[in-house]
Amino acid sequence: MTAHIFTFNLLKEAKSFLCWDIFPQLAIQLAPVQNAVAFYYPPSDHHAIVVFYMNSPDSCKEAFCLLFHEAGHVQQQQRYANAGQDKEFSANLNLDKGPVKQRFERQAWDFGRELLQQFLSGKKIATAIVLKQYDLYADKSIDTYGDI
Repeated sequence: MTAHIFTFNLLKEAKSFLCWDIFPQLAIQLAPVQNAVAFYYPPSDHHAIVVFYMNSPDSCKEAFCLLFHEAGHVQQQQRYANAGQDKEFSANLNLDKGPVKQRFERQAWDFGRELLQQFLSGKKIATAIVLKQYDLYADKSIDTYGDI
């Protein structure tokens, strides 16, 4: 059962991995609420991610996936900045819906998946199951940005 994989301890490990090992200029806050949601804030001095979660296995799974997705936005912003495309990044980040937004979000999910694979490397965890759940959640999320 996948719910037993996505524990709060795994979520905390992922937070530490992303902040200490991957993005030293990233601050992540985990905040308990009624429903899981996450936000990425582009850098002023630092990047910031806030992940709101419920303390339940299902919410930890959603929060875990969202954490890596938002970290994908960090990776994405850095690549846009390196290419001199800061304005394009901001414009895409602020879109509500449509194919451009869906491609932008897919890219962040893909970058997040790469980070997730790094995190899972060498862990005694059902990597294939975690990646499948991440992919399913990514697809579901991207669908929400489709045209009305």
